[in-house]
Amino acid sequence: MNDTENIEALEQVASEELRLLNVPGAAIAVVYEGDLVFAKGFGVASSETGAPLTPDMLLRIGSVTKVITAYTLISLVQEQQLDVHKPIATYVPDLPVQVGRLTIHQLLCHTAGLKDDFSHYGPHDEAALGRAVRSYGDQHFFAEPGQIFSYSAPGYAIAGVVIEALSELSYAQAVQERVLSPLGMDRSTFYPTMAMTYPLSQGHEVAGLHQWKVVRPYDDTAERWPSGFLFSNVIELSRLTRALMNQGQLDGEQVLLPEVIAVLTQPHAKPVEFSSNGYYGYGVFLSENRDLHHIALGGSRRGFSSHVQMIPEHRFAVIQLLNRAGSVQMKKNL
Repeated sequence: MNDTENIEALEQVASEELRLLNVPGAAIAVVYEGDLVFAKGFGVASSETGAPLTPDMLLRIGSVTKVITAYTLISLVQEQQLDVHKPIATYVPDLPVQVGRLTIHQLLCHTAGLKDDFSHYGPHDEAALGRAVRSYGDQHFFAEPGQIFSYSAPGYAIAGVVIEALSELSYAQAVQERVLSPLGMDRSTFYPTMAMTYPLSQGHEVAGLHQWKVVRPYDDTAERWPSGFLFSNVIELSRLTRALMNQGQLDGEQVLLPEVIAVLTQPHAKPVEFSSNGYYGYGVFLSENRDLHHIALGGSRRGFSSHVQMIPEHRFAVIQLLNRAGSVQMKKNL
């Protein structure tokens, strides 16, 4: 089968999966041997207008944001020669006692004993992140720190406040400076008023078989930006995967730090639901299959789902962004 036949087969499978999963639209990109070899949109960006979804369209990427938060924080840790196992009160002294005793390690690998929740709406100003975290107390915990893996969006919100303290920038500005700008992810943003100036997909909820309703209003709360609120597209996310799988190099330039990537992709925690070879790093899920390392990212926001799979040995990645909440991964033959 030649390349044209491979692409035609991929497009056929993707279109069929879209129909079976009852998803209005999706964008898919494929990276192979470090190059972007495929990027295409399927279905519609809005079920109301019927506008086609294109690969340059921005969608919410949900918890895929977490690896970007983790990279930003660990780059600051290494730059300032800090200890990820010290209480974060060492670096951010004005936190509540219950929060200040946590460590960067516990926050980034979900072992802080924090509850999880699905916060969709809240303040839009960036200062809301710090205000929210500084109000956390006993009610946000269900276990003693360090005892159990439990996925937690509030943990990454706290990590965002540590980033602000160490960088002396807002969380979004620090991410822009340390990740998005070096990678050339020029359209990726946390700001809805910036995202709306580019091609933008609507989010959807199911209203019936092949029927959807647009989610209104667009979900946004600056209190949780670090845990899952970045807007991006499959083309720009392919740049992130290419750098992560190539020791931080992209298009012949060193854009990310290989020593930071190495820390993120080490096994730091063991999710109980994983098989014997599954672990969590910092912001990424790690596993092995047929002697190949797999790095997985995924997330969901109100109206959107995202899935990223990487196999570093072949510098191979598949990026999928879907504009329907709760969508499972499109994986048949992809």
